Amino acid sequence: MHQLIHTSDRSSFAYYTVKNRIASIVEKLIAHYQLTSDSKLSVFKQTIPDAPLPLIQELETENVLQNQFIKEINEAITQEQYRWDNAPFIVVESYFYHKLLELTKQDGIEEDYFSFIKNDFNAKTFENLQKCYAEYQKLSTHTVDNFGVLLKLDLLGNKADLSQSSDTYSQTSVSSILIDHSAEVFEKIENSRQVDIILDNAGEELFADLILSHYLLTKTDVKEVVLHFKIMPYFVSDALISDFNYLMHSLKQQEGLKDFAEEIEALIQSNQLTLKSHEYWSSSNDYKNIPAQLNQTLSQSDLLIFKGDLNYRKLVGDYDYECTIKTNTLVNYLPTDCLMLRVLKSEVMVGLEASQIPSESDHSWKYNGEYSLMELVESN
Repeated sequence: MHQLIHTSDRSSFAYYTVKNRIASIVEKLIAHYQLTSDSKLSVFKQTIPDAPLPLIQELETENVLQNQFIKEINEAITQEQYRWDNAPFIVVESYFYHKLLELTKQDGIEEDYFSFIKNDFNAKTFENLQKCYAEYQKLSTHTVDNFGVLLKLDLLGNKADLSQSSDTYSQTSVSSILIDHSAEVFEKIENSRQVDIILDNAGEELFADLILSHYLLTKTDVKEVVLHFKIMPYFVSDALISDFNYLMHSLKQQEGLKDFAEEIEALIQSNQLTLKSHEYWSSSNDYKNIPAQLNQTLSQSDLLIFKGDLNYRKLVGDYDYECTIKTNTLVNYLPTDCLMLRVLKSEVMVGLEASQIPSESDHSWKYNGEYSLMELVESN
């Protein structure tokens, strides 16, 4: 019986994240907003990393599902007596970002409280965007090879939040690809009219996603691309529609990227590129439980592209699987085919042959950002 990845394992990446990264995120917010020691965030920080999880207050919001998620998290905390260092990792992470939303409002912060981190990073990485765009301009026609390069460019965007701009945009700097279904995806695109992209990070990765969208709409027979955003600040760098607006504004200030931004705006005006957001993308539930209305929306697509690590974990389940479990035995519930584009940043990995596993003893390959995948899973 497989167990959820748990923060109680002191040797795990999950515990390391709780002990180090989560506290660091709170410290950055306290410092940036110059909060006092009696602020809600400052008091909350004292509970990390080994106290019981304080319950979340329901939000004053029109998003009914959000309060439902909060209720579910609170019930789990109460029933299981969860602590930071003794709870399912996926629950702790979702709890943390929903709790931040409550506490920042109580401390008088109404804006996207991660925007200063995202925008500062974006300002430092414009050279990377220019390199990415230069690589894209070399892909003048839709061929299987060019499409493979395009997907690798999009993978590099997913790596950006780990590499901190150390990579250059070229094929040689892509992480080792453990599963490469780019040729199969090329064939799938040939018969696709709508593609949906469930986004991960803002900034560099969102820019790479816009390049992918532009390619699909201008070089293939795809008629519509739908981008799916989060509705609340999540995992620090996850993309909100406000991040898209900021990125577009920034691109227009750059002579080499201004034309591209205007082309993206034209695609939106012509209803070929659509922006959507939904509460479910920031829940702690896995994607087996996608609400019926959202599932119906996704069923209109010919291909769902899920970006990044968190989407992967929610697709397969955040469990301690053997790496050789077949992915299609876990992801067999979606209404249409899906492509997972992911740089590995957590301990969940499936779909490998035994010979493909980098190391049986040292598991750091699962979360050090050196490996990636482009895996197509066809719906039943």
